[in-house]
Amino acid sequence: LKFDVFRPGYQHPRVGLEDPLQACKKRGVHVVGYSTLSGWPLVLRAVHDPLVVAVARDLGRPAGQILLRHALQKGIAVIPASSNHARMAENLGALDFELGEQEMDLLDGLARLASRHPGVPCWLPDTYSLGK
Repeated sequence: LKFDVFRPGYQHPRVGLEDPLQACKKRGVHVVGYSTLSGWPLVLRAVHDPLVVAVARDLGRPAGQILLRHALQKGIAVIPASSNHARMAENLGALDFELGEQEMDLLDGLARLASRHPGVPCWLPDTYSLGK
């Protein structure tokens, strides 16, 4: 299952589809986010998204920690790749705080904003009331 929290380009927006995270959870399948902070070519990297940066600033945390914490709170295991010892230590900081409901909702809404499909998967929240 390819599930990209920030840029859901591999899910199909058919009506009646089940949220892939919930479907996996019900079946005892653990979802893992590999290289969760990597950007796509020619696409804004999630750590540079203005909303992510604003949440990070408000909480006094690096943007990478915010994104890792968001995934962890959604029940997604993460494997942030780094060979930089300072970055590895920074990534571990995602384990010592929690995002509030408002921050989670705002970050969840980014998936809908980033969707390239004319219809959006029904399990993505419409945080920004776009009706997309």
